[in-house]
Amino acid sequence: MAQSRTPVKIYLSPEERQILDQQAKELGIHRGEMLRERALSAPQQAAGLPQGPQVYADALEAAARSYSGIPRVAMAGIVSAVIRSLASH
Repeated sequence: MAQSRTPVKIYLSPEERQILDQQAKELGIHRGEMLRERALSAPQQAAGLPQGPQVYADALEAAARSYSGIPRVAMAGIVSAVIRSLASH
């Protein structure tokens, strides 16, 4: 049986709607489905931030390449703190 849903009204500029339509098309889903998934997902997902262990590894590697004078252990703590901070907003 289909789940009952209540409409939620939002206001978008024509440009914003076009962007959402394009993003949904690229994902192969309806705009409403995309908005629902984003609204109900974890904050970092809703913000469009990538997730997972590879994201951490890539960020650590990029930071280590950019700041070679910082010990890797210290850099790992910095990268971890930045990722946690981004995820909490």
